[in-house]
Amino acid sequence: MSTFVPVLSTDQIANALSTQDVLSWTSEDIAALSSIQVPALRTDHLAAMSSYQLSWLATSNVAVLTTRDLAAIKAATLNAVGALPSGFMGALTSAQIAALTTAQVAALGTRAFANLSTDAIAAFETADLAALSTANFASLSSDQVALMSTSQLSALGSRQLAALTADEIVAIGTRGIAALSTQAIAAMEPLDLAAIRTAAIPGLSAAQVAVLSSSQLAALTMAQFLAMNAAQLGALSSDTIAGFSSANLAALGTAYIAALSPASVANLSALQLSSLTSRQFAVLSSDQLAALRTAQVAGLGAQQILGLNSRNIAGLSSADLAALSAATLPALSSSALSVLRADQLAALANDPSGSLFGTLGTAQIAALRPAALAGL
Repeated sequence: MSTFVPVLSTDQIANALSTQDVLSWTSEDIAALSSIQVPALRTDHLAAMSSYQLSWLATSNVAVLTTRDLAAIKAATLNAVGALPSGFMGALTSAQIAALTTAQVAALGTRAFANLSTDAIAAFETADLAALSTANFASLSSDQVALMSTSQLSALGSRQLAALTADEIVAIGTRGIAALSTQAIAAMEPLDLAAIRTAAIPGLSAAQVAVLSSSQLAALTMAQFLAMNAAQLGALSSDTIAGFSSANLAALGTAYIAALSPASVANLSALQLSSLTSRQFAVLSSDQLAALRTAQVAGLGAQQILGLNSRNIAGLSSADLAALSAATLPALSSSALSVLRADQLAALANDPSGSLFGTLGTAQIAALRPAALAGL
């Protein structure tokens, strides 16, 4: 039979050739097939071929295999032929790669996967891409990662994304970073997250930002950190905010400080609070201040007290005001003093040390409301 392979008609191949006939073919027989004969092979012919036989198909013939025939090749067989030193895997077209079954893709070893063409990654269906092993994913180059579509990137699992290097994260680009799932973002190594271009940071969704850990955030450069918008900052968890460096907090604009949730403000350390400027402290709402513990208020410096005003001081309890030191109270503005409640003023007047009320200046005393003074 093998002697006549080159002269077999397409009708004979498609209708008369059995799988046993195909199994008897030698490497010379396979290599002698023409690009006209190969498409005539039935799916059961391809399914019966060994990896050794498939490896002898000319690359031009691999390219003319129908997607249905290619999908018929056993997963283990495809992996085996891919690992052999042939051009089979590299000759697969985008349409053929897209036609691979999830089982075939999942079975690909690193050698078979590495033998695919450079641009093959862009042809994988999202479900198939998600089936790739982390070892295969780790073997991708930055150029290959850059070819991936947003739908492909959004299908990546956390383990796959964790296998990418910092250079590959950069290659994803702004559009790609925004497409990553929250699970993928949460799985990123801190240094890989820091590799994201600064211009891509504003493209992160609130949901993506919300899953960032304090260690991931701490790895960001100051430029990246300052590229975050108020909505993103407001999405950060209170635990993550607690991981901010005091330098990062001090560098934030007032819009960012105002966007912090009360729970996030409550989680700030004494060092973080003391890093806030009077302008930053002035934009805190009464709800944000109400979330502070008395011990936190006691640690505030004159710079922060200067930021208290008629809009936000109502958030401090009488115990909070009583916790202020004699050194910082003189920084309290007349605006803030003018709206003190009777209970707040009483806390100053009844300070056990007897020193708080006495630290107020003439202008500050004059700003007090008569109704509040009457309650003393």
